[in-house]
Amino acid sequence: MTGRLPFEGADAAARVHAHASRIARAPAELVPQLPPQLSLLVMKLLEKTPEHRYTDAAGVLADLRRCETLLRQHGRIPLFALDAHSALRKPGGAGLVLGRDAELQALFALYREVADSARMRAAWVSGPSGIGKSTLLREAVARMQRSGAPLLAAAKSEEGRRGKPYALLVEVLDPLLRHVVGCANEEFAVWRNRIAAAAKPVERTLAGLLPALGVILGLQSGQPVPAAPEAAPALERERVLQGMARLIACFAGPRVRS
Repeated sequence: MTGRLPFEGADAAARVHAHASRIARAPAELVPQLPPQLSLLVMKLLEKTPEHRYTDAAGVLADLRRCETLLRQHGRIPLFALDAHSALRKPGGAGLVLGRDAELQALFALYREVADSARMRAAWVSGPSGIGKSTLLREAVARMQRSGAPLLAAAKSEEGRRGKPYALLVEVLDPLLRHVVGCANEEFAVWRNRIAAAAKPVERTLAGLLPALGVILGLQSGQPVPAAPEAAPALERERVLQGMARLIACFAGPRVRS
């Protein structure tokens, strides 16, 4: 559409970092004769946060077809609201937490205690399947984030994932590392030094499990993924687990500021 990539970089790591931390120039700025509506459509596809992008490919196709129809009828493409079909399909009121104020307050109080004292705390949420435990925890996490918590990580253990090595720890670390990839250059450099020190001497093994770690450290992609813990030598498994613990500790310390 424009004859150039949205982001440039000396290598793959630089391009991924640019994609996560910079805003691309609108296609209409590069090609003035391009219809503004098509430019807006492309920029929506390039949004950083998933909730601002198209919900699915069907929404993109519907808007492209509408552009084609308008062009045939009017000889131009007037501006219109993007992804309107997906908005109409979204159910209302999903995920509401009713009658759980006491539980939410207890969880939030534990979070505040940890944030204020830097001491570890644990909470047990139990109940029959389908009672709403996951919904309760999602709401608790959302309230913590609204209170200004810079980083929160979560993972859910499921029966079908037991064969994947270190699955829960990977799920916890992946969003934290992707946050670092999207940081501004000065803050990114501070994070990279801290994470590089924590990942040694198993950084390549960890990068095979956590692609974002490879991007941060500038390691080549395609590293072999370690065998499942049951098959791996006990010593190597312990080194990997200790490396993951050090990575988590990176994010549990003082917040990095540029």
